[in-house]
Amino acid sequence: MRLVAVGLVALTALVAGGVDAPGRAAGPLVPRARAIELTKAERGVQPTQSQRITAKVGGGGKVRFVLKGAGVRQEAVVKAAKRRAVYDVPLLAPGRYTVKASYRGAKARTRFEVYDSAITVSQTAFTVSAGDPYAGSTALTGAVRYRGKPGAGGYVDVYLDGNRTGGVASPDLLGFAAVAADGTFSYPQFASRVALRYGVGTWAFQGFYTSRKDSSSVVASPRVVVTVTP
Repeated sequence: MRLVAVGLVALTALVAGGVDAPGRAAGPLVPRARAIELTKAERGVQPTQSQRITAKVGGGGKVRFVLKGAGVRQEAVVKAAKRRAVYDVPLLAPGRYTVKASYRGAKARTRFEVYDSAITVSQTAFTVSAGDPYAGSTALTGAVRYRGKPGAGGYVDVYLDGNRTGGVASPDLLGFAAVAADGTFSYPQFASRVALRYGVGTWAFQGFYTSRKDSSSVVASPRVVVTVTP
């Protein structure tokens, strides 16, 4: 009886493993779902900040990403290379979002928030004369909203063409304005400084607010264009 039982166990193992048993063809093996792992999204980003989410998978093929939240639903299919598929999250309006990824039956998800932050400016176009740069009102004023509240403290740094590479050491830094407790700021003689430094031409600038509490979280302003005439 013991020999018979052992034989049955061995036969069962052969069939389960996909090996033909005498007088019986083995059924097709069902491939196991490949695992997928997502890098965790940033807990929160500013509306002008983008991020990438990487899916680590068990082989080649394609990964399907689905972005949902705040009235948005977007899909993207990304081909995996070296067992990784990278999804570039588009710039989004404030709200909470979820990114789901699927690969050969396996699924994963990550969540993040786009903060309610913005810089508003008094005007986005100035015209100033190089011959009389102080004529008229040339101040740039505005307000900072940071994570749903006035951006109290910190500074708005203004850069030519928005080139903030290098921070305050950037050669394209024009200057900065301190942000008051109510979130407002004023950059006196902004257009005058542009005329004196750059001369005749059309120049574009962008301001960036950095919170004292989180220097990596940056809010960008709209582009401000200054036309300097002779």
